[in-house]
Amino acid sequence: MEFSLIGPNQLAALRDFFSNVEGDLPEIVARMYDRFFEAVPEAASLFKGDFAAQQLQFASMLRSTIALTRSSQLWPVDPEAGRASLPEIEYLGLRHACAGVQTEHFAAMKWALARTLAEMYPTDFDRDIEDALGFIFDVVSKATKTGRAPVVRKGK
Repeated sequence: MEFSLIGPNQLAALRDFFSNVEGDLPEIVARMYDRFFEAVPEAASLFKGDFAAQQLQFASMLRSTIALTRSSQLWPVDPEAGRASLPEIEYLGLRHACAGVQTEHFAAMKWALARTLAEMYPTDFDRDIEDALGFIFDVVSKATKTGRAPVVRKGK
Protein backbone atom coordinates (compact mmCIF):
# COMPACT_ATOMS: atom_id res chain seq x y z
CA MET A 1 0.00 0.00 0.00
CA GLU A 2 1.32 3.42 -0.95
CA PHE A 3 -0.01 6.80 0.10
CA SER A 4 -0.45 9.98 -1.86
CA LEU A 5 1.24 12.83 -0.12
CA ILE A 6 -0.87 15.56 1.36
CA GLY A 7 0.26 19.11 0.85
CA PRO A 8 2.59 21.01 3.18
CA ASN A 9 -0.17 23.57 3.72
CA GLN A 10 -2.42 20.84 5.09
CA LEU A 11 0.30 19.69 7.50
CA ALA A 12 0.86 23.31 8.58
CA ALA A 13 -2.89 23.73 9.13
CA LEU A 14 -2.89 20.57 11.25
CA ARG A 15 0.01 21.83 13.36
CA ASP A 16 -1.64 25.23 13.81
CA PHE A 17 -4.96 23.65 14.73
CA PHE A 18 -3.37 21.39 17.34
CA SER A 19 -1.33 24.23 18.81
CA ASN A 20 -4.63 26.07 19.36
CA VAL A 21 -6.43 23.12 20.98
CA GLU A 22 -3.51 21.54 22.84
CA GLY A 23 -4.83 22.67 26.22
CA ASP A 24 -8.00 20.66 25.54
CA LEU A 25 -6.19 17.41 24.64
CA PRO A 26 -7.21 15.54 27.82
CA GLU A 27 -10.89 16.24 27.10
CA ILE A 28 -10.46 15.56 23.37
CA VAL A 29 -8.80 12.21 24.04
CA ALA A 30 -11.39 11.19 26.66
CA ARG A 31 -14.27 11.96 24.28
CA MET A 32 -12.47 10.24 21.42
CA TYR A 33 -12.05 7.03 23.42
CA ASP A 34 -15.72 7.13 24.47
CA ARG A 35 -16.74 7.39 20.82
CA PHE A 36 -14.21 4.72 19.80
CA PHE A 37 -15.47 2.20 22.39
CA GLU A 38 -19.06 2.86 21.36
CA ALA A 39 -18.11 1.99 17.78
CA VAL A 40 -15.75 -0.91 18.59
CA PRO A 41 -16.62 -2.24 22.07
CA GLU A 42 -14.47 -5.36 21.68
CA ALA A 43 -11.37 -3.15 21.40
CA ALA A 44 -11.62 -2.34 25.11
CA SER A 45 -9.91 -5.68 25.81
CA LEU A 46 -6.74 -4.35 24.11
CA PHE A 47 -6.27 -1.79 26.86
CA LYS A 48 -4.53 -3.20 29.92
CA GLY A 49 -3.42 -1.37 33.04
CA ASP A 50 -3.95 2.28 33.90
CA PHE A 51 -6.32 3.64 31.25
CA ALA A 52 -5.89 7.26 32.37
CA ALA A 53 -2.14 6.91 31.84
CA GLN A 54 -2.78 5.41 28.40
CA GLN A 55 -4.95 8.40 27.50
CA LEU A 56 -2.13 10.75 28.50
CA GLN A 57 0.29 8.65 26.47
CA PHE A 58 -1.99 8.87 23.41
CA ALA A 59 -2.11 12.66 23.75
CA SER A 60 1.67 12.76 24.04
CA MET A 61 2.20 10.54 20.99
CA LEU A 62 -0.28 12.61 18.99
CA ARG A 63 1.66 15.76 19.88
CA SER A 64 4.97 14.10 18.96
CA THR A 65 3.70 12.67 15.68
CA ILE A 66 2.24 16.00 14.59
CA ALA A 67 5.51 17.71 15.57
CA LEU A 68 7.37 15.31 13.26
CA THR A 69 5.54 16.88 10.32
CA ARG A 70 7.76 19.96 10.78
CA SER A 71 10.86 18.11 9.60
CA SER A 72 11.48 18.37 5.88
CA GLN A 73 14.06 15.59 6.34
CA LEU A 74 11.43 13.13 7.54
CA TRP A 75 8.12 14.29 6.18
CA PRO A 76 7.17 14.49 3.34
CA VAL A 77 9.11 11.64 1.81
CA ASP A 78 10.01 11.35 -1.86
CA PRO A 79 9.92 7.67 -2.88
CA GLU A 80 12.90 8.17 -5.16
CA ALA A 81 14.95 9.04 -2.07
CA GLY A 82 13.99 5.76 -0.42
CA ARG A 83 11.69 4.55 2.31
CA ALA A 84 10.84 6.89 5.14
CA SER A 85 12.85 6.34 8.27
CA LEU A 86 10.55 7.46 11.03
CA PRO A 87 11.70 5.55 14.12
CA GLU A 88 8.94 7.00 16.30
CA ILE A 89 6.27 5.89 13.83
CA GLU A 90 7.85 2.49 13.33
CA TYR A 91 8.10 1.94 17.09
CA LEU A 92 4.51 3.06 17.59
CA GLY A 93 3.33 0.73 14.84
CA LEU A 94 5.31 -2.22 16.17
CA ARG A 95 4.10 -1.64 19.72
CA HIS A 96 0.49 -1.57 18.59
CA ALA A 97 0.96 -4.66 16.41
CA CYS A 98 2.35 -6.57 19.40
CA ALA A 99 -0.70 -5.54 21.43
CA GLY A 100 -3.04 -6.99 18.80
CA VAL A 101 -4.22 -3.71 17.28
CA GLN A 102 -5.63 -4.23 13.78
CA THR A 103 -5.91 -1.88 10.81
CA GLU A 104 -9.65 -1.60 11.47
CA HIS A 105 -8.93 -0.25 14.95
CA PHE A 106 -6.87 2.58 13.47
CA ALA A 107 -9.66 3.38 11.04
CA ALA A 108 -12.18 3.50 13.90
CA MET A 109 -9.85 5.62 16.05
CA LYS A 110 -9.22 8.00 13.15
CA TRP A 111 -12.99 8.33 12.69
CA ALA A 112 -13.57 8.83 16.43
CA LEU A 113 -10.93 11.55 16.70
CA ALA A 114 -12.15 13.36 13.59
CA ARG A 115 -15.77 13.30 14.77
CA THR A 116 -14.75 14.48 18.25
CA LEU A 117 -12.75 17.39 16.83
CA ALA A 118 -15.53 18.32 14.40
CA GLU A 119 -18.01 18.32 17.29
CA MET A 120 -15.81 20.33 19.66
CA TYR A 121 -14.45 22.78 17.04
CA PRO A 122 -17.07 22.97 14.28
CA THR A 123 -15.71 26.17 12.72
CA ASP A 124 -11.99 25.35 13.03
CA PHE A 125 -11.75 21.67 12.14
CA ASP A 126 -11.93 21.70 8.34
CA ARG A 127 -11.38 19.21 5.54
CA ASP A 128 -7.66 20.01 5.14
CA ILE A 129 -7.03 19.33 8.82
CA GLU A 130 -9.11 16.16 8.72
CA ASP A 131 -7.22 14.92 5.64
CA ALA A 132 -3.82 15.63 7.24
CA LEU A 133 -4.85 13.90 10.47
CA GLY A 134 -6.21 10.95 8.48
CA PHE A 135 -2.95 10.70 6.55
CA ILE A 136 -0.98 10.44 9.81
CA PHE A 137 -3.30 7.72 11.12
CA ASP A 138 -2.96 5.83 7.84
CA VAL A 139 0.85 5.96 8.02
CA VAL A 140 0.85 4.64 11.60
CA SER A 141 -1.68 1.98 10.64
CA LYS A 142 0.54 0.84 7.79
CA ALA A 143 3.53 0.74 10.15
CA THR A 144 1.48 -1.49 12.46
CA LYS A 145 0.81 -3.88 9.60
CA THR A 146 4.38 -4.04 8.29
CA GLY A 147 6.52 -3.05 11.26
CA ARG A 148 7.98 -0.14 9.26
CA ALA A 149 6.93 3.22 7.87
CA PRO A 150 5.40 3.06 4.39
CA VAL A 151 6.57 4.64 1.16
CA VAL A 152 4.80 7.93 0.58
CA ARG A 153 4.28 9.15 -2.98
CA LYS A 154 4.16 12.79 -3.88
CA GLY A 155 0.57 13.77 -4.64
CA LYS A 156 -0.87 16.03 -7.28
